[in-house]
Amino acid sequence: MNQTLRNTKYEIYPYGHRRNTPVRRNFNEGGKHAFTLIEIVVVLAIVSIVLGMSFPFFARFAKGSKLKNAATNISTVLRTARSYAITKRKNYLVIINDEATSNLYYAVKIYQNDDGTVDRWHKLPQGIIIESTTFNSTEIVPFPHDSDAEDTKTVVKFKPTGGTTASGSIYIKDNEDNYKRIKVINVTGRVKVTNESP
Repeated sequence: MNQTLRNTKYEIYPYGHRRNTPVRRNFNEGGKHAFTLIEIVVVLAIVSIVLGMSFPFFARFAKGSKLKNAATNISTVLRTARSYAITKRKNYLVIINDEATSNLYYAVKIYQNDDGTVDRWHKLPQGIIIESTTFNSTEIVPFPHDSDAEDTKTVVKFKPTGGTTASGSIYIKDNEDNYKRIKVINVTGRVKVTNESP
């Protein structure tokens, strides 16, 4: 039986008559419909347009994520130092390297005068810098490592009560002058992150 007979469609007519109507079908090998070159080109063009339109959004999102992650990292270090001070009943310092850029590994770390460095230095993401701080408290500490010479550095000192010796803020920014402010309230030692410039 040839292809035409296999694809015959029987149509029923009044008075019991019937007529054989060949049905034309286009098959490639395997019996599956194939995409034409034009269809593929159209789909690729649509995908290219959508990606082109969304690229600026993703670029801005990536830059904003770096700044947000840096602020989150610094605030986590501050909260960790506060937790240490409360649980161990000692003063704990967060050393701030005011000159920190993304090219330096030394941004913030936790330090205790009796025990030395408690946590490693935390690095800023590429393109993020510490613009300024408003903390007036300083300490003479080894910098950058415990075995190095001592230097006077800005610190946030957490007390066993959880509070700090003074309120203050750390301002960080990216290449497009977008800012994050990491604020510490001295009475409670609570840390808050906002979108504020100095």
